[in-house]
Amino acid sequence: MSRSRRCSSRVAVLVGVLFSAPVSGRLAVAADAPPAPAAAPGAVYKNPKLGLTVEGPSGWKLAEVSAGLPQWTTLATFSDAASGSSVVLSVRRAVAVTLPRLRAEVTKTFADDKSYNVAAVTDLAVSGRRPLPGGLVDATQPRAVETPAPAAGAPPPAAPAGPPPMITWRVQAAYLLGGEWEFQVLAQAKATGFARVAPAIDKMMNSVTVKVAGSAFAQKGDGTFRDDVAGFSVRYPQGYGVRVPDRTQHLAEFAPAGDGPVLGVYRYETDADLDHEASLLVEYYKGPEVGGEAESGRTQVAGREAAFVRGKGVVGGREQIFFVAVVKRGNDTFRLRCAADATQEAAARATFDAFAQSFVMTNPAGN
Repeated sequence: MSRSRRCSSRVAVLVGVLFSAPVSGRLAVAADAPPAPAAAPGAVYKNPKLGLTVEGPSGWKLAEVSAGLPQWTTLATFSDAASGSSVVLSVRRAVAVTLPRLRAEVTKTFADDKSYNVAAVTDLAVSGRRPLPGGLVDATQPRAVETPAPAAGAPPPAAPAGPPPMITWRVQAAYLLGGEWEFQVLAQAKATGFARVAPAIDKMMNSVTVKVAGSAFAQKGDGTFRDDVAGFSVRYPQGYGVRVPDRTQHLAEFAPAGDGPVLGVYRYETDADLDHEASLLVEYYKGPEVGGEAESGRTQVAGREAAFVRGKGVVGGREQIFFVAVVKRGNDTFRLRCAADATQEAAARATFDAFAQSFVMTNPAGN
């Protein structure tokens, strides 16, 4: 899974028109027509309470809805009168919480409704374009062609002799895990015109952003977390959940549902070398704040030399064991940490070693 940090479409069409007319024995060429004006930005739905922002396609109408939770509740609808296409944004209190449970839920939901023909159910991984993990259902659904209502005073139309004419609709439903909240972005368009609106819908789904404040953020059991902004990926143990803390330097925390080693990734800027970073950690664990013991050494992380510190002391009223690795990319410095109950030292060390060995540095977004 991974963290990441937004939609308007612009089309410029340049039309050259050549006119010919006798002017002093020469051809006169008309100037190129000016480019068409850029499309206006789409309507933006904002919900400060949820920290949610979604930008709709240009020219589509936005209708906001106010209702309660925790069932799926419609927050807003973006609609295009010309094509009949719509995108409905809904929210609920976290129910699935994890990606495997979310995937199982939506797969069953669409399988139970026999009117849908599901083409695929795929995972939406965290990336620089998409900060929330989730799943996407791609399906079609035949629907009866809507007939216009008769004019006032006109007799009702005769009942059709056979079955009503049908038209196929394309449905894409994105389900996103946002910690305390889960979001549904349901896009619907006639299949014959879906290709025209698909880019706008895809861009809209990638515009969903949520300010997460230290809540359970995702993908238990899926195993990989990726942060394209900070430039790293790492694997975490099966059955662990991911939390994105509301702290600048603490990028991600990985923890089991019950007792067990807790893993974390920190990032900050410093020109200090590895020896200095290790000495700071040893001083912390031996100092008055923890009053424990510590030792340092060297290890390998992401193919680079890294400082390694083992610390032990009383934190939060209980004796804990800590394993920390510090690895640098220039002044860009990462700390990988494992904290566990002191009685779990062997398991914690094995968990930490696997975690650190899986850590990979990538090019940060924008570089």
